[in-house]
Amino acid sequence: MYRAIPIKWKVSGLNTSKSEIVVKTITLRHTIQGYFINMKSPDGSRGHLSNE
Repeated sequence: MYRAIPIKWKVSGLNTSKSEIVVKTITLRHTIQGYFINMKSPDGSRGHLSNE
């Protein structure tokens, strides 16, 4: 089973627990969604990344 783990998971550390992987995945998805929201809203009314 362990040999079926993607290489990108191994890069993040073999000691990374499943819960941490889930959190990182959710965070990454929210970040990507934030970029798309900013692309759809030029005025920056939605999304927090445009406030930088």
